[in-house]
This record gives sequence, structure tokens and C-alpha cells, in this order.
Amino acid sequence: MNSQLTALTASVMLTSLAAAQSSIEGIASDFGGFFESYASGTESGLNADNNRPDSAHNLLGFYVDGTMYSTGVNDATLTNNNVAFTTGNYGAFIPYLAESGKAGQGAAEDGDASQFLGQIYNTPAGSEAFDVTSYITDGEKGLGLSTFANNVGGVFKFDISEVDGSTVGDGIPDLFYFNMAQPSSGKVNYEFFDAAGDSLGSIESAENAHPNIAKITNDRFNTGTGLKTTAPSNQFIQGFSVEFSDIPGMTQEILEEAVRIDVTLPSAADPPFFAYNQDAFKAVSIPVESVPEPSSTIMIGLGMFGVLLRRAR
Repeated sequence: MNSQLTALTASVMLTSLAAAQSSIEGIASDFGGFFESYASGTESGLNADNNRPDSAHNLLGFYVDGTMYSTGVNDATLTNNNVAFTTGNYGAFIPYLAESGKAGQGAAEDGDASQFLGQIYNTPAGSEAFDVTSYITDGEKGLGLSTFANNVGGVFKFDISEVDGSTVGDGIPDLFYFNMAQPSSGKVNYEFFDAAGDSLGSIESAENAHPNIAKITNDRFNTGTGLKTTAPSNQFIQGFSVEFSDIPGMTQEILEEAVRIDVTLPSAADPPFFAYNQDAFKAVSIPVESVPEPSSTIMIGLGMFGVLLRRAR
């Protein structure tokens, strides 16, 4: 297949097109043994205020388009609680480095529900930014819902391999994202690239375009203001998923040319993780800067040196 022609075709098709992702409408976790909550009007509705997760729990499944997809963390718990589900295999992307001046956790996560003690990952005091990678990769398969990063925007690049093109159009979500604090109008973007650095397709969604599916109680640490303790606050979880066929122009043949995915988070992003279908591909982080640099800018500005930088992995 001519990758340049493919990239050009995809680029034309993607111009000004809206994303066709699906809102996540519910979750199941192992908080307190078992926890589930759904968007209003879906299943049993939003979980009661007296049952808000405030400490460690892992995502067992997510509900989208009328189906609960398990993450593979603990399918037995879903079965034992009479949850019908489609078996899945999901895990968190693990960035090379994620930095922010803010982080959050379940209010009782550090042993004190009234304040953030900064004990989970030795949260520092007095610095403008620190490594929050541990906050977005903890838990089973990296799918812990008890910690998250605040305002961790940037571009996170991953080499991908073992790409299964047959997953295009199979109806099973391939990418999904959650926000754990106040959702912004900023957009989360996924973009795939071939070996020549040409774009094969992309899709994006605003964080605040999705319904509340669960309420949590958390507290946060802000190095920028020097506030080391904050009163617990109640926040909602929102999220969305993407199936490869949601990406305009994506086909099995095009996907099989992909060797890299860039995940771009808006400056106000508050994810507990960003995750993918591990049966569809494997991802390994590329150690690059977090400042967005469009492929076209790099190629024009740096010429062949830019190409060499992309290949130095």
C-alpha cells in the first residue's frame, strides 16, 4: 500500500470532521469488594452519595453502547455479582514521563480522609512540577481509579507492535479515557502514524462531552500554590471509548501500517489512566518531550534530522 497516498487521503477525510466516539455510561470496580455506578437513565443510575469510592479500587469493567466490557482485572468478581459482560483485555498506557504540579487521590487513600498527606508516592513540596506517572499507572494492569493526575496535558508517544487489523469494526472498544475531576472543554486526541511518520488517522473528543457515571471523594495536592492539604471534595467520573472504525477512513489495511500512536491530552486533563485494548496492539513509551510538535512542522523545520530523531528509539 502507498503510505503517502494513504496519509494524504486520511488527512483530507479528517479535516473538520467530528469524532464518533461513544460515551462510557457506567463502571464496575472492586471498591469495597464490588462497586458499580451508571449514568442517569442507564441501568440502575448514578450510585448513591453514601457509597462513594474514597480509597484504592481497580476498574473491572466499563459499560458502553449497552454492553459491559471487562478489563481482565478480575472477571470472577463480575460473574459473582451477576454482571453480564463481554470479556476484554485492557491496560493503561505507561508514559515515559508525565509531569504536573497537581495530583489527586481517594480521600482516605493515605490513611487520613480529611487531608492530603502526600504519602502515596512521596509527593514533594515546594516544586512547580513533579513526576505524576505513578498516579496514572497504579493498580492492577495500571487501571487503578484511586489516584489521578491533575492538569497533565501534553503529547505522549508510543511505539506500537503486534497490531491486529481484524479489530477494525469488530465493535469492541480499542481505546478509552476517564476524567476524575472537573472536565474541561479541551480535547483528548489519538493519532496513528506509519513508519514514514505520516498520519494514518486521528480522532478526538472533548472531556466534558460525556455524562457523569460515578461520584468519588478525593483530595488533591497543588505544588504551585504550596497547598499540601485540601479538604475532601466530591467529583464525578466521565469517560469515552473509541473503536478503530470510529476513526474516519480507518481500515484493516491502514491500521496494519501503524507503528506509533500519539495520545494528546488537554492542559486541564485529570486522568486516572488512559487505556487501550491489549488484544489489538502492544504499546511501549517513546522518551520524547511532552510539548506538542506536529509532524509537518518537524519535517519542514528539521528536514532529515527530524526523520532521524523519529527513528532513534
